[in-house]
Amino acid sequence: MDLLLSGCCVTTNWTLLKRIQYIYDKIKFMKNLILLLIIITGITSCKKDEDQNTSISVKEKEFIFSLASSQQECDEALSFGVNCAQNIRFVDDTNATVMTTDIINIGTYVISGNSITIIFDSGDVESPLIFEINSNSTELTRKSDGSNHIWKLQREGIAPWDL
Repeated sequence: MDLLLSGCCVTTNWTLLKRIQYIYDKIKFMKNLILLLIIITGITSCKKDEDQNTSISVKEKEFIFSLASSQQECDEALSFGVNCAQNIRFVDDTNATVMTTDIINIGTYVISGNSITIIFDSGDVESPLIFEINSNSTELTRKSDGSNHIWKLQREGIAPWDL
């Protein structure tokens, strides 16, 4: 009788050990799976700095800041030798021309995030000129002088004061 009972207990202990091993293997698998998911999430969520610059392009675009609010006001200003508007023309990927008075200043620019910095070697304009560009690249907000003036994308056939 003792032999029969001891065989039963051995079988029960063996079954219990198999179940414990099965649960341990499942936990180990889940731990490794969670670790793998964390690593994959970390790698795919990383963003390179250069990715920020690729979405904004101002190449061959011109932005205008109107100093006059109508054609009549512009004509009057011009009669005194004063411009009606200031403009920035982004010539290519690195060069820009800026006219704030009657002098065209030539500089280089860089884009970082939504900020555009234009640097001049000389001229009658502050250096650097710093702007923030809106998400659809139609407006520049001047930050460097604290004015927050908005320069608008020039559109063919539309006067600066109508932009």
